[in-house]
Amino acid sequence: MTGELSHRVLRRLAWRIVPFLAVLYVISYLDRVNVSFAALTMNVDLGISATTYGWGAGIFFVGYLLFQVPGNLLLERFGPRRWIAAIMVCWGLVSVAMGFIHDARQFLIARFLLGLAEAGFFPGVILYLTYWFPGSFRGRIVSGFMFGIPIATIVGAPLSGYILERLHGAAGLAGWRWLFIVEGAPAMLGALAVAAFLPERPQTVRWLDEPQRRALLDALASSQPAGAPRGVAAAMFNRHVLAYAVAYFGLALALYGVGLWLPQMLKSSGVANTAAVLLSAIPYVVAAIGMLVWGRFADGRPGAPAGNIGIPVIVTGIALACMPLVTGLAASLALLSLAACGTLAGVSAFWTLPTTRLPPAELPVSVAMINSIGNLGGFVGPLMIGWIKDATGSFEAGMLALAAWAGVTVCMVLMESRQPG
Repeated sequence: MTGELSHRVLRRLAWRIVPFLAVLYVISYLDRVNVSFAALTMNVDLGISATTYGWGAGIFFVGYLLFQVPGNLLLERFGPRRWIAAIMVCWGLVSVAMGFIHDARQFLIARFLLGLAEAGFFPGVILYLTYWFPGSFRGRIVSGFMFGIPIATIVGAPLSGYILERLHGAAGLAGWRWLFIVEGAPAMLGALAVAAFLPERPQTVRWLDEPQRRALLDALASSQPAGAPRGVAAAMFNRHVLAYAVAYFGLALALYGVGLWLPQMLKSSGVANTAAVLLSAIPYVVAAIGMLVWGRFADGRPGAPAGNIGIPVIVTGIALACMPLVTGLAASLALLSLAACGTLAGVSAFWTLPTTRLPPAELPVSVAMINSIGNLGGFVGPLMIGWIKDATGSFEAGMLALAAWAGVTVCMVLMESRQPG
């Protein structure tokens, strides 16, 4: 696919598919991280320590790990529309149910079930995008979809602050309970939108004419690596898949290790709860701009995957390593903004590597495997920060640990960018 036809078809696909998926990801990401806002008052109400909160924030990813490979296989069997709609109904119900927990045990159970319910969404969408976009275009497409991460915090921070303050005491419920109830409901509405509007595959849509459809399918075929598919177990435990998973682990460690503690980190600077919630949006405003710019830049350098991923991760590592060296809210926010920008740019660029270098027939399994193992960083990161906070009384040593893991991520990316799977 070249020239005017290429530009027209891909632009049309991008506008039809990516904004819709990004809105769904806003809902998904907010439902997994709104616990960071709720924790400002929930932890006191339920008697939850920093370590227990770290367990609860991270145990989401244990459930998340268990169902990703089966989830992508089910997406292949039932189709994206039915599968993603079903997932959204399930996680919406669990998110709403979190508004009715009464102790630390129920908190841990609810977070585990939320991870189980959400498990198929992100790897399913990454797989779904390979049905529609060739590898040379995928960096900006994944960046557009993952734009939902910063938007979830930019929108979610003031919304959560409003709910915590204005709805506190309504119907006899604490503000943090209303936060889970109000922010969980949109997932079920999103499920209806998916069932009605999500296109399945290029072969089935009516809004592509035959020349456009054929050109797109030819471009997709030519962008895929050669290679006969292996069995499910061989695809899951292929050494390249495992190396990608280790690299993604470091990205998830930073993303959730910082993100799920950000309001409490800001509160420790002496600001009030509402201010801590609102200030949490600032790093993600910076990250939103950075990841879109970097996604376009990375697509212009398809032969430099290591740099496309490694450079922003190095920025993250340096920013986190400098955190113990600064004092004051402004300096901390600046470094946290750099860290968020680097992490999200690295995450969005990361998926261009495995999805263009692993056999296409194996992508349902390999993408799910990479995402499930890698997102254990979302379990380890918050738990590690909470344990270090309880042990030392500050977040500084935790930031240094996250910075060290950024170096591991860069090393793995350098190794794997040199050869296909």
